[in-house]
Amino acid sequence: MKRAFQADERSEVLRAPEELALPGLWVRPPPSRRRQRGGSREAAWGVFHFSRAIVRTKADYYRLLQEVRDHGHWEAWVLYMLGAVERTAIDAIATIQGIKALLLDYKHRIRAAHRFYSQDLINNLFSHPYTKIEFVQHDLQVSRLTATRYLDLLADTGFVRKYKAGRHNYYINEPLFRILTGEAAPQA
Repeated sequence: MKRAFQADERSEVLRAPEELALPGLWVRPPPSRRRQRGGSREAAWGVFHFSRAIVRTKADYYRLLQEVRDHGHWEAWVLYMLGAVERTAIDAIATIQGIKALLLDYKHRIRAAHRFYSQDLINNLFSHPYTKIEFVQHDLQVSRLTATRYLDLLADTGFVRKYKAGRHNYYINEPLFRILTGEAAPQA
């Protein structure tokens, strides 16, 4: 029997040391380390963060767990866990709806403002809350110069914010970052 949730390659990618390169900013592994599926990269994002609901009510979690240990009061514990699952599902639905609305907004506005619009570009901007020249170059099959021009134009028109870290430029999709984290993107 297959379990409902299993760790897979994406979990390993999310824990990769590259993620720790910039505080508050996830760093994708290079294209060669990302999973291929149907010719395009699959996003390594999860929107169902069960632990977040428990962390928010940590005192209740430990109190009810201790009640189970000391007195065998399972009912309150099970109801607590079901409530955490419900809150997490509601949060996940809101996150998905927010991403969908933002994606459609970007799709229409970029299409109207830029001749270089493509679905591959939108997929690139929404596969993670940031992108790099190399990722656009790989995903859109364009030269480095063209990828740089596209990203700089998107930054100039407010779709992404350019963030320089060391020798690399990151282009942050700030609204997506806020939807996924609930906080502002790192500042340059």
